[in-house]
Amino acid sequence: MMNPPRLPKMFTRSSLAKESKVNFLEKDIEALTLSLECEKREAAFLEEQIKLMQFELSSLPKPQQNNLNTLKASLLVQEKKLDQEKNTLNQLHYHNKQLRDKIDVYRMEKLSSKQSLNIIKNTIDKTSRIANTQTSKLLKIYESESLQKQKIGMIRSKSVSQSSKYEEKLTTLANFLKNTASKSKILYEESIYQTQGVEAITILKSMVRLFGELTHKKKKSLEAYIKHINNLINGFEEMKKATGFYKVEDIVTACIKSEEQGQAILQYFNMLSIDIDKLDEELKKNTERIFLIEGNKNQGDLNVQGCLDGVIQEYENVMNKVQIKKQEVGFYGGNIQKSLSSMLKMYRLLLTVGFKSNFHTSDGVERIDKLNEENLEVLLGSIEELVEFLIMATHSKMKKVEYLHKLSQGDKSKSQSSQRLRINELIEENDIYEEPELEEIRVPISLEEMRHRAKNIFEKRRNLIKGKLGTAETYYASTSNTALRNDL
Repeated sequence: MMNPPRLPKMFTRSSLAKESKVNFLEKDIEALTLSLECEKREAAFLEEQIKLMQFELSSLPKPQQNNLNTLKASLLVQEKKLDQEKNTLNQLHYHNKQLRDKIDVYRMEKLSSKQSLNIIKNTIDKTSRIANTQTSKLLKIYESESLQKQKIGMIRSKSVSQSSKYEEKLTTLANFLKNTASKSKILYEESIYQTQGVEAITILKSMVRLFGELTHKKKKSLEAYIKHINNLINGFEEMKKATGFYKVEDIVTACIKSEEQGQAILQYFNMLSIDIDKLDEELKKNTERIFLIEGNKNQGDLNVQGCLDGVIQEYENVMNKVQIKKQEVGFYGGNIQKSLSSMLKMYRLLLTVGFKSNFHTSDGVERIDKLNEENLEVLLGSIEELVEFLIMATHSKMKKVEYLHKLSQGDKSKSQSSQRLRINELIEENDIYEEPELEEIRVPISLEEMRHRAKNIFEKRRNLIKGKLGTAETYYASTSNTALRNDL
């Protein structure tokens, strides 16, 4: 007999058991048919023997009475044997009929199992097609992500090239300023040379009057500037007492960190919204699949329950992910709420000192300590403007205090030539606060880590200042007289 065809693993046991029963019954039928044929042959042989014996009896002369009795007895015995053989033959026929009925029943079951197997194969083909579509979509998503990464790299390279261009422009502007200063000096010397033989008392008087007015204006501006610096110093002292940071660098780093955390959390909210949209789409697709599977179940699909269990499990996993994302959003919202209270205290202290801020908020500063989903973007924008203002104020305070310190200790006998602004050094000092480690942070950090990084930034800046002690004096050593000459 031929071997049965291979079937899927899910249905091999039941189908093989049915086929083994059918094969066993077919073997029994074949054995019974062989035995029936043997019985038929024996019956035919016995009938022929009886006919021969009857013919011999008819041909023989009439025997005696005893012989006839013996022959009759033998005939009766043979007839009884013949009847027994007929009974066994009838029993075998009946048994054969029963076996054929069972074979028909097993054949019907086999046909029904084949139909169910075809249905299952169709469902497997459908699921494989759906899986192929999902894989193609995932590949498209990966390709889009790679394209976005390439675009980001191009933008970064473009920013580097633009920075180099701007540095070249700055050098050209510095050279231009130097040339203009030398030209103005030459013109001044020519004007002095032309007025040597002329009575210049009136000109000198007018120049003295102009210089007096300029000195008076400069004196007023210096007094206002000193008041501004005193206000800054008092404000920072109060901020130190209120916040617990005893260094200006710590306050600046705290402001920078709060700004970066705000940006990182805003990006994280955007990513969460995108993930939630994707999960909603997956839920819709899963619900559609559930409806299709329920329709197939009404049509006779046997494995719908397993598919339903899988889809329900996927649905539960998706809902668990959504709950986890919501918990994370609540956690980061609490962290923002804690940092906003301290920022609000700092801003109020600055207002008491007498600052005039250049930023504005449409909803008011008092709403900063109340965070919800509606005013999230507006509040983050106002916080960003506040942090930028604090950074600018601290930076200007540090530079101008150092300038006044050098101005008071300067020597009047030094050269009167104006020193141009060292833009490259300022850029190097500002680059200390723009390290890639700070830009790569996308989650809130602890207070200890913030203090450690602020300490590292302060150490780097102090080392930079120590390395530039020779050039710093030439940068800040301009006296009041040289400043007035430069303004003229």
